[in-house]
Amino acid sequence: MDRSSVERILGGMKGTLLSQFPDSLQEETLEEYAQQALPSSSPAEREDWKRYWREQIWRKSERLRFETERQEPAIRIGTERPEHASAPAGPPCGEGLAEAGQLPVRAKTPSDWLTECKVFAKTRSHERQAELMGIERSVYYDLKAGRRVGDATYIKAAQYITAHYALCTVPNLKPPTD
Repeated sequence: MDRSSVERILGGMKGTLLSQFPDSLQEETLEEYAQQALPSSSPAEREDWKRYWREQIWRKSERLRFETERQEPAIRIGTERPEHASAPAGPPCGEGLAEAGQLPVRAKTPSDWLTECKVFAKTRSHERQAELMGIERSVYYDLKAGRRVGDATYIKAAQYITAHYALCTVPNLKPPTD
């Protein structure tokens, strides 16, 4: 198997499955793929290749975990209450709705998307994130505030968020039309 075939396999579902393996099995599998992809390379080159794919697999597992948490907030609301809660006694907030599966899920705002991406990517500040996106700071803050900006800005922001945090599309960032 050549290098591009192995990388295609790891980039697809196999990479997601590898994230579920125990660390020792994951290492063995990566070593086998490194041998197949780089048969005549040095151990240092294979180690760099494995380090790169370890990071890619970790990112996939984190994205999957965040997507799962984001899609199922209605299940968790009102199910876990601390023993010494300061709230008055009674049924948890929204209990009747949670049973019917009808809890409203608030859509993420552009501010939510940008802030979560900044935290996940461990970027120091919003100014630095705007610089990394290739967007002027004032335009970045207009986007964050939910004001209308140019289409190119939405595209740049969605591409950056998708690459560094989670799948994001332009309609996720655009303000609703009246």
